[in-house]
Amino acid sequence: MRRREVIGGLSAAAIAWPLGLGAQPTGKPIFGILLVFSSESGRTFTDPIRAYLEALGFVDGRNIELDFRHADGDVGRLPMIAAELVARRPAVIATFGDATGLAAQGATTAIPIVAMSEDLVQAKLVKDMRHPGANITGVSIMGTELDAKRLELLAEILPSRSTVLLLADPTTHRESRPALNATAQALGLTLEEATITAPDDLDRALREASAKGVAGVNVLSSAFLFALRALPGSFDS
Repeated sequence: MRRREVIGGLSAAAIAWPLGLGAQPTGKPIFGILLVFSSESGRTFTDPIRAYLEALGFVDGRNIELDFRHADGDVGRLPMIAAELVARRPAVIATFGDATGLAAQGATTAIPIVAMSEDLVQAKLVKDMRHPGANITGVSIMGTELDAKRLELLAEILPSRSTVLLLADPTTHRESRPALNATAQALGLTLEEATITAPDDLDRALREASAKGVAGVNVLSSAFLFALRALPGSFDS
């Protein structure tokens, strides 16, 4: 399934909740969207949301108010902006990534939350996919299953016995490292891993990798790392 279809499905799921619960004095219910990205890098998500909502008859400014909250790549800001969003009493909140889902969940136990996460269960956002419990439901994209596949693709274009850098986000729960290790061993690749918690970590990791002669980079699935892709020079070194 393509990314836009997943995002569109999430939007449609959110609309299935009773939007009237968050009606404001203006009469327009608020649809809150919590994102770790900046407004510019997050357009891959926000543009499809607008398009799908309009296709369903919900137009921002006419019969609904879209309230996008961006952390600009700073995961530490998420609890604060989630609380600010909840204070506006939105009808529903949509989140993308483990960290945003947890921030929204920490800010409200009453407002419905529809989350897109690496793995909703492993991230402890829901108890069970069939019976989520509490006020949250959503989509598990299971992107970690693709981490090893990307390594296989890299192996097809890299010299033999190459070293590959794994860029990892500690806020995203994953179970892919055993599969990555097995795949690397089978392909004759050496893995190094860099944990990225801030934009400066990314720049430093890439510079160090370049100095060591690392042949390729495997960016492990993460909403936070996606948010950093627009930084000047992020992935062109």
